[in-house]
Amino acid sequence: MKNLPIAMIVCAACAAVLCGCRKKTNGTIYPPEPCPAGLEYAAAASSDIIQAPPPVPYQDAAAPQDPADKIDLKVFYAGKLDTERAADFLEFLTAHFAGTGQGEFARFKPEQAEAFDVVVLDYDGLSLQAPVPDLPTDYARATLTIGVPGADVGEKLGLKTDYLCNCLADAAHVGSLEHAVFQQPFPIQPTVEIIDAPRNYAERRLANEPEIPAQMPVWKIQETHAKSGGVVSRKYGFDDSPDAEVLVEGLNFDKEYGAVAIGRHGSVLQWGYAAPPDKMTRDGSRLFINCLVYISRFDNKGPLVRRQADHRDNALRLAALINQIRDPTFFDEIFSPALMQRFKGSPDAMVAYFLDGYELIYSDKTFMIDEQLRSLGLKSNRRMETLERLVQLLEDRLEAPTARRMLQRYTDENFQTHDDWRKWLDQNRSRIFFSDVGGYKFRIIPDEYIDRQPPLDEKK
Repeated sequence: MKNLPIAMIVCAACAAVLCGCRKKTNGTIYPPEPCPAGLEYAAAASSDIIQAPPPVPYQDAAAPQDPADKIDLKVFYAGKLDTERAADFLEFLTAHFAGTGQGEFARFKPEQAEAFDVVVLDYDGLSLQAPVPDLPTDYARATLTIGVPGADVGEKLGLKTDYLCNCLADAAHVGSLEHAVFQQPFPIQPTVEIIDAPRNYAERRLANEPEIPAQMPVWKIQETHAKSGGVVSRKYGFDDSPDAEVLVEGLNFDKEYGAVAIGRHGSVLQWGYAAPPDKMTRDGSRLFINCLVYISRFDNKGPLVRRQADHRDNALRLAALINQIRDPTFFDEIFSPALMQRFKGSPDAMVAYFLDGYELIYSDKTFMIDEQLRSLGLKSNRRMETLERLVQLLEDRLEAPTARRMLQRYTDENFQTHDDWRKWLDQNRSRIFFSDVGGYKFRIIPDEYIDRQPPLDEKK
């Protein structure tokens, strides 16, 4: 493998398909910094899809600290105490942060961390059968979760930082290093290796995604020499709401290119890598510290949406598999019996069907294309112009009944008059976003979301 300095790497724009797997059946925030002024991304031209912006760096963070200084944050570590792993983490945290506390992962309660700035939830990084702390559904402490047990915490809370596959290797794909987690308090300048792209990336590429390059740049987060063990979350829809962001895409040998190794949803940041500090690379351990500092800014700011539905890309992914999965009940809650019969034995035709109606895909028990919306002459269910047009159609005697049904389908509102709908739209226009994962709904960013926390160097 070739080693190259980061400045020489231009990361290819790739994407991929996946084949979902589960290990078992289980049972108001600040935006990524800086918050775009006035949240212009939500009030863009009417033809724009209403989605969250990509993660961007913030400009008002504390200046990088000298590595010898302790960071002025108190961290509570809930782990599997009396193990070498827990001792390693506590030694590491004590060396870098002003204060630390400790407790058992399985018995962790939020009140244990009331005097602390950030919580670390760790068990062993790898276990598929780890206990899950009994957290309240509105849990919103600034928290960094680790490995497979951490993803189980995200899943229990309905977050996007949930479990997809324990197929994460030691490395991360190279992306932009401008985000705060690569800059503050320690700048990350990793050594990059060029590797052959895992075969699964091309095999799982979606029909609407670019080709996978033969080779791609990666950098090591940890040194375990294992090709699996850490955990990734699904990339599709991860950043379709302004409370979530992909921070690191992880090298994996089973799922799609772009699967999320490190990501934030609300006040929870999931660190998918499983190794303790003594097995992290220098830049890996610095990134871990930066992630703790970054998530501290989101304390008590829970998610705007929770996972209610699969992103529309999953319709493409699963349509391609209708001939490969033999369990006759597998697709019962994915595609309707009529659709399965229509495309029986023809996955390519089903994929083409969903590609053709991609902007009108929604999920109501099963994936479907919204022909009622199409009948109104609308081409997408997630654009601001769609919301605008539906409100206008309430004044059309013939189209008003369908328009009202569509407004109730794609919002949580139930106004009875055109004037009430118009008032709601005009008052909230600049704060509207659309989320597939959040239930295929237009939703409103609360006023308090737009407020800014002070820079880290102004915190007392």
